Amino acid sequence: MGTEFLSIFQKIYFPDILKEEMHEIALGIAKNIGYLKSDDTETKSKKQLLKDIVDLHYEWAKETDSQADIQCFTIREIESVIQCLSSGEKPYEVIMTIYGGRFRQEKKEKLKLKLNKFDSLKSLKPDINSFPDKFPKCFTNNALVQTVKSVLLGLRNKRNVIIVGNDESGLTQIAEWCSYYFNKELSSKKSDETFICFCTKNLECSDLIGTQKISDSSEDNNELIKFEPRFLYNAIIGGDCVVLDCINEAPSRVIERLNGLLDKKNSDKEEVFEVPENTKKPLIKINKDFRIICTSNFEKINQISPAFVNRFEVIVLEDQLKGLGDTKIKDLINLLCNKYQKECHDNYKKRREKLKESKKNKTNSIKKSSNPFENIKGNKNIKKINIDKTIQLSTELTEQILEKIRILSKGRNPNETSDDSTSVSSLGEKEVDENSKKYLTISSISKFCRTLIILFNKFKDQKQITKNSIMNFSFELLFEEYLSSENKEIQQFLIDELLESSKKVRNLGEEQYYFDKSES
Repeated sequence: MGTEFLSIFQKIYFPDILKEEMHEIALGIAKNIGYLKSDDTETKSKKQLLKDIVDLHYEWAKETDSQADIQCFTIREIESVIQCLSSGEKPYEVIMTIYGGRFRQEKKEKLKLKLNKFDSLKSLKPDINSFPDKFPKCFTNNALVQTVKSVLLGLRNKRNVIIVGNDESGLTQIAEWCSYYFNKELSSKKSDETFICFCTKNLECSDLIGTQKISDSSEDNNELIKFEPRFLYNAIIGGDCVVLDCINEAPSRVIERLNGLLDKKNSDKEEVFEVPENTKKPLIKINKDFRIICTSNFEKINQISPAFVNRFEVIVLEDQLKGLGDTKIKDLINLLCNKYQKECHDNYKKRREKLKESKKNKTNSIKKSSNPFENIKGNKNIKKINIDKTIQLSTELTEQILEKIRILSKGRNPNETSDDSTSVSSLGEKEVDENSKKYLTISSISKFCRTLIILFNKFKDQKQITKNSIMNFSFELLFEEYLSSENKEIQQFLIDELLESSKKVRNLGEEQYYFDKSES
């Protein structure tokens, strides 16, 4: 702020809260929310636990130098801990989530050692390392389980969460799983809907909340302008958990607008959110089940407003592939391939049902389809396709897929020569080239398996195209800069398919998007 502006104000510096004062504040919060009760036989041990947690709070903040960091420890953490304990959460999980969740594994280990300094904390043990019942089926690994447990602990206790990690580490998928599980199992609404927004620099508040628009003349009212709500507005009212993916990409004006939504008031009054865009109802009630899960790149979270970040539980997602051997990776390959096989089967089934419906109505589905890429070969080709619900990968095929993934783990083109004679037998080995971060991620394996399944099904009845050639083509398509001269038959088939789809687009009057003579 400018000197001239500041000169008209009296500066008042608010001193840091002393440890002794924080002890009293913690006891007051605990009594206020019902954690400490006069007739409770465990009152003495609970008071000692709170004292040790406050002492840990100050020691850990000093050791991690959090006061100089965007994610500083404040009285919010003390209040969150007491709220979680009052809800029956395990003390060990609470401490490791609130004080350790925002750090990498190395620092988490230091926090575990720090617990040994306190009598009431040194005997604490971690809970069973597993997913809760009815959580979406997924690949189990320590990094994922720990992240999910911490996220759900925060959501259960009325906290919003930011999951941070490296790009393509699975952040979006984990956020969607946790959001779906909360909406389906933990909220009172019991909905199976998922609300997600992929944030960009062009995101506007109106994209999330809503905007005024001119009324449709066909509507039976005299309103010239009406408010059209967006998904966040509906989720606030309905009590849904939403996902804001890549929140680090959102403009500051959107971040600042959301701050008002995240403020928690310590009162019995209903919490409301201001929506001036809706002149008829400028205040809406915030449903008690409303939650936000954000995702952010680990390196970019410090670029977000501290006032925003400190209203969230920050949870770090470690590398899910770290320490995994060949057996575990093969399990991952089989799980992903069967997931995408079921996806292909379900999509094909929906297309078939749509065709049957169109025949009943004597409608040409190709001409009426709003999707120019759907059924581009016509009814005859669709009838010939038979897509199974599951796929059984042979041991040989699984090993071949693993060999391709090993190439990614080395972080270089397989055709390049190397002075490094170390063979990578396990994807978790520390000897893997540092460049592997550019290629080997949980996302790259997932994309590779998905591409394989799509092409396996597409060329299922074409015996001249082998699975090995499909594998080589898929790898080049995803991870190489250029396609080689090999596998020309696959390339030509896909080119012909795209050209046919472009003709269909042209028939719909949208030919400006495709050019038959384009070399690309």
